[in-house]
Amino acid sequence: MDKPDARKQHENAVPLIGGLVIYLTLLIIGMIFFASSTALIAYYVAAGFLTVVGILDDRFDISVRLRVLCSFAATGIMMYWSGLVFTNIGNLLGIGDIVMPLYVAVLSLKKTEPNHRYSPVKPFTPCTPFA
Repeated sequence: MDKPDARKQHENAVPLIGGLVIYLTLLIIGMIFFASSTALIAYYVAAGFLTVVGILDDRFDISVRLRVLCSFAATGIMMYWSGLVFTNIGNLLGIGDIVMPLYVAVLSLKKTEPNHRYSPVKPFTPCTPFA
């Protein structure tokens, strides 16, 4: 059980394995109802990585910086394995799409052939829910 302290926001003791149970549920449901794809496998790997980080954080109180770094690593796993790059981050400020600089596309090149040629992959545009 995870007991409240200065770092925790909950008021009562809560079970530590909630994230693991959610991950395993999503994994089982995905394996039963969805066809396997590279993007889905990338999701499972990245989500599993974040689940392990969460378990380690519950046990050892990992620093915020390391947890944020792990979140960026999980995002990189998803982008690389699913073949996506960010070209914009949507209309966050209500003034139109915020286009990513060119260096972001250069940093998100995907290795496509065994002879080490790199080429940009298909762009990812965030969807707008209920549009």
